[in-house]
Amino acid sequence: MDGDALYERRLREQEQQIHPDPLTQIKHIQSQIPKASGGKQFTVCMDFDGVLCQHETSDPIDKIGPPLLPGIKLAKQIVASGNKLVILTARPEQMHNTILGWLKGYGVKAYEVTSKKPPAAMYIDDRAEKWPKNFTGK
Repeated sequence: MDGDALYERRLREQEQQIHPDPLTQIKHIQSQIPKASGGKQFTVCMDFDGVLCQHETSDPIDKIGPPLLPGIKLAKQIVASGNKLVILTARPEQMHNTILGWLKGYGVKAYEVTSKKPPAAMYIDDRAEKWPKNFTGK
């Protein structure tokens, strides 16, 4: 099995383990969004591909797929809650303004698009696994 096929299989297995019911998982994520108050604003970082737009590993790097409406809705909620929305992507920097424009077309006001992981109160990504914080193995 080649690396891409193994990677895709691992993603499917992970989705089944972590997200047996995607709607329940999305509601859980929504409940974890920090509350901005008293002028305090939090940064919430969302992945672009697979969260806000459809994307397959075989897609060309400059192709932006159709919107994923639950992700678009969540991004709008993050901004409406008074938080700063940062879009994290592995796409090249020359695409970042295109992504900002694409998001604006769907009513999402992102603070920035970046390929550098910023400090944030929360990260939303379709390929992340929750690691036990400060786990020492004991």
